[in-house]
Amino acid sequence: MTDALRRSVTIGSILFIQFQTLSASASAIALSEYLNQVKEKHLGFQASQTSSEGAQLRASEGDLILSPVFFVNGQMNRDKKLNFFLQNNQTDQNNATAGFSKLTSFGTQAKVSYGYNYTEYSKFSDPRKKFPAFYQFQTTFELSQSIWRNFFGSETRAQRNQIEAQATASHYVEKYKTRLLLAEAESTYWRLTFSRLTVQVQTEALARAKKMYDWNTGRAKLHLADSADAFQSEALLKIKALDLQNAQDEERAASRAFNLARGFTEDLVSEDLEIVDASVLSQVSIPNRVEKREDILAAEEQERATWAAADLAKERTLPSFDVFGSYSLNGQKTDQNDAFKGSFKNEQPTQAAGLKFSAPLDFWGTSDIRSGWQKEKIAAEFNLQRKRLEQDNEWTDLQQKMGEARKRLQLCLAIEQVQNSKLTHERDRFKRGRSTTFQILQFEQDFSQAQLLRIRAQSDILQVLARMKTFQVNL
Repeated sequence: MTDALRRSVTIGSILFIQFQTLSASASAIALSEYLNQVKEKHLGFQASQTSSEGAQLRASEGDLILSPVFFVNGQMNRDKKLNFFLQNNQTDQNNATAGFSKLTSFGTQAKVSYGYNYTEYSKFSDPRKKFPAFYQFQTTFELSQSIWRNFFGSETRAQRNQIEAQATASHYVEKYKTRLLLAEAESTYWRLTFSRLTVQVQTEALARAKKMYDWNTGRAKLHLADSADAFQSEALLKIKALDLQNAQDEERAASRAFNLARGFTEDLVSEDLEIVDASVLSQVSIPNRVEKREDILAAEEQERATWAAADLAKERTLPSFDVFGSYSLNGQKTDQNDAFKGSFKNEQPTQAAGLKFSAPLDFWGTSDIRSGWQKEKIAAEFNLQRKRLEQDNEWTDLQQKMGEARKRLQLCLAIEQVQNSKLTHERDRFKRGRSTTFQILQFEQDFSQAQLLRIRAQSDILQVLARMKTFQVNL
């Protein structure tokens, strides 16, 4: 046996002893506790969760379109042009207006305002001429109704629906990301669990291969066996050393992934993990499926947002035709108090009514825009149907994989039991002198392979189960 091979066997044994010692003194961490750590420490999970909450809060942003608006404006103006009517060269005006406006879901714009205006004329051509300054206060009521574009508030509702749908879609997209992150974390947990079990089985297999090698080498030196048996044992020993090295590398990678998911950078996981009994896994129940997962809900909202955007584009291509009217109560006096009182009396009213019309002239361009958005609506519907089909197919595929994994586990358990019985029987034969050490070691290797098959089948079931949990109602 070469020195390098001896070192690899010795190092593998030492690592396994250290692992067993560490596990004996380490605290245990259950899957639920680990997932809580992931929720608290995984930056990606926190980002998606925070983004989901933020999108949910801003889903009501569209309501701002219909909320009352307070406005105020003021201006100081000095005009030094010649006023031909009054023959003065300077007019000073100070005015301010404040009020509230409200847009309804039917496209009606209502506005109530109160205005103040002070006007003073000076620098007359005739120095003897004077014109008194006066004050004007005004209470105004205005209404405007669209009767073509935004007819009965169609554009307003579409804009509101688009904002709400886009925010809600973002909420569901980020919510679905948290589901996937937790499913990935659960898979990582079981990956480390079974990589540790694999290291344990491979370490035991390496130890048995070492015994077989020593036994065959000793017999070959005594010329009781052919040298080919010794070479075959040495090859098996090297293969098992390689298998152990691969298992240890996988455990190290699984440990890094395990720690990274909970915000650590260490390679070592000091805690013990859950080990699920194989008999329990063979009877594990399938989670109840939610009718619509968040990715489907997001696709529905994205379709709604696309339809709203199409409605908005259609409205923008329509002519604008509005009917409006206003009624004002005016107080215009040289005395400020008298002017103020007059703004609440119907002594000097101002009435106005009219129409506003505008229309785009690029008829071909507007036609293309409408056709384009119509295709966008059809595409959004196709995308939603595809998402539903993919989700149904994924669930069916997972159910099928779960059934297949259960069958494999049952077979692996049966094979492991047979190999164990075969090994126990051969040991009894060895005690009675009717078998050889080589035969015992060979059967032990067969038993190790059966254990590895069973571990892989257990892992397959738990990996499928973790994916199935993304279809559950609650995270």
